[in-house]
Amino acid sequence: MKPVNKAGKEVLDRMYAMTKLNGGYHLTIDNTDGTYMPVHVEIIGNCSIGDLVSVAHYYEQNGDMMRDPDMVFIYANGEGYTGQWYPISFRQDGCMGVDQESVTFNDRGEPSRIRRRQQAQHATFAGQWMRNIKCQQGLTAKATGIYMATMKESAA
Repeated sequence: MKPVNKAGKEVLDRMYAMTKLNGGYHLTIDNTDGTYMPVHVEIIGNCSIGDLVSVAHYYEQNGDMMRDPDMVFIYANGEGYTGQWYPISFRQDGCMGVDQESVTFNDRGEPSRIRRRQQAQHATFAGQWMRNIKCQQGLTAKATGIYMATMKESAA
């Protein structure tokens, strides 16, 4: 599988660390006062390789929450893995909805089918999307460090 590029990995690493520090399973990042859509990060499960993490933007349409988009990643943090991020699905709701699973799993939580071309396309898109999120939400190393220090102080 193709991992997300280095710049995308840095953003995903920051959001994952912020999520874990915020209680472990869900975090909404909204540093723009409505200029851009908030980013929702959720640890939704795990597989044999590591954690499954959803990253999404949402908007409301006719009372329904719509994904714009929602990507699921494997955070390869299991034994013997190096902490890479592998996108495994992409969903975009709306009138021309898209729902793509580039990796499927067997009953043991192991990848059983990988659509390599599609998964590589997901990795390329995710790298660019993470750069956009970093700029839109101000997820610099300094800002993330301040957030994490504040969360640690409030937890103490």
